[in-house]
Amino acid sequence: MPRLGEPGTITFNQMKALRQNNFVPDKSWSREEAALILDAVIYLRAVCRTVASDDDGPAPLEVQNELLRVILTTEDVRDYVRRWGEARREAGHDEFTDDERKLPRNNQFETVAKAARKHLIPTAAAGPKENAGR
Repeated sequence: MPRLGEPGTITFNQMKALRQNNFVPDKSWSREEAALILDAVIYLRAVCRTVASDDDGPAPLEVQNELLRVILTTEDVRDYVRRWGEARREAGHDEFTDDERKLPRNNQFETVAKAARKHLIPTAAAGPKENAGR
């Protein structure tokens, strides 16, 4: 991920939110870099809720880390998620709340969803396999 913004401008609240999401923030990060990471986490979790069921609970951290890597290293997805996060904040959404339910279906969504499908199996699809051996 290329550097964004002015280094060292990360806020206290961003650092707190990052820690709550299992990140170890660095004081040299910019406000924009921290916002992108937090936005990417909200986005990837919304994708996971779409691909799997809400009943499955949050995706395992390993899956979230893989999807975060996809978002941050795929330029068009990274740029889209950055604009998406900025638009969320401008619309009055809390920047630290994971409350996104519906995402627009576009190429960026499909890129992340395809990666999520490799790791997540919807509950309905897993049910018969689990009971097959009983």
